[in-house]
Amino acid sequence: MNFDQYVWLLWSSAFLVPWVVVYAAFPIHRWAMLWASLYTMPFGLSEPLFVPEYWLPPSLFDLAENTGFDIESLIFCFGIGGIAAVFYNLLTGRRDEPVAVEAR
Repeated sequence: MNFDQYVWLLWSSAFLVPWVVVYAAFPIHRWAMLWASLYTMPFGLSEPLFVPEYWLPPSLFDLAENTGFDIESLIFCFGIGGIAAVFYNLLTGRRDEPVAVEAR
C-alpha cells in the first residue's frame, strides 16, 4: 500500500482541525466562517493553473495528475477560508457589527 498518496489529504485536512475547534468554541463567528468557507472552497478548482507546471501533489486516485483537479484542494480552501475570515476578530476580540445607516 502506497501511503504517499495520502500526504496531501492529511495536510489539507489538518486545516479542518482548527476550523472545527473555532466553529465549536465561538458560536458568534459560525455564520461568517461557514459562508467564507463555502465561498472560498471553489478556489480549489483553480488547480489546473498550477498542475503540473508548478507542482504535482500526490492526490487521491491520482486525480491531480489525470484531471488537474483534486479533492484535497477543495478541503484546503474550505478550511483556510473559514479560519482566515474570523482570525483577526478572534485575536483582537472584535465582533462584526452592522454599519449604521448614516455611515453608509
